[in-house]
Amino acid sequence: MIPLLLLLLVFMAGAVAVLINPRLVWRMNSWQYRNPEYNEPSDAAYTGYRIGAVVMMFAIVVMLGAVWEPQRQESPQAAGAPEPTPSPTPASRQEVTATASDAGRIRAYSVSGETALTVHIYLGECTSGHVPASAREEDETVTISFAVGVDDVWCAPERDSLIEHTTELDEPLGGREVVDTDGEPIPPCGEEEQRRCP
Repeated sequence: MIPLLLLLLVFMAGAVAVLINPRLVWRMNSWQYRNPEYNEPSDAAYTGYRIGAVVMMFAIVVMLGAVWEPQRQESPQAAGAPEPTPSPTPASRQEVTATASDAGRIRAYSVSGETALTVHIYLGECTSGHVPASAREEDETVTISFAVGVDDVWCAPERDSLIEHTTELDEPLGGREVVDTDGEPIPPCGEEEQRRCP
């Protein structure tokens, strides 16, 4: 792009020189004639040279604007500015619940120790990122919140979509029910529910 800009600037300088002194054109071309003094252009021809120089200057200004605009837009990256990092959820942000959807589903939960609650989640094929699961504790329930980004561009059917997230409760789960953000119960892992957990 720089060589093109330099070439346009050289042409601009030539057009300005012709506008100021159109006889330069004749001086550069007079060597072609055996008797240059008898072939010098008329004043009308010199006026034509000036008009041509003005037209050329206008065209060069238009081209410079067209060339310079992409350069100006790309200048932050050219100056070494960091490229923007893609968001982990570039498309629609969807809550994953116990009901199967494009975002996936919360399959089950398990408890280890007194307060560690692990959520077992199957991600959808088109999920593009997620944040750790969180738990909102109430007297009767513990609500699990887990969100992902969903975008067709990120689809990867072959990936292993089973993940686990562990969150620490403020108090032991006890008899409280674990539910999703829709209020639907999430089944526990256990001897009877082995198929629901890895």
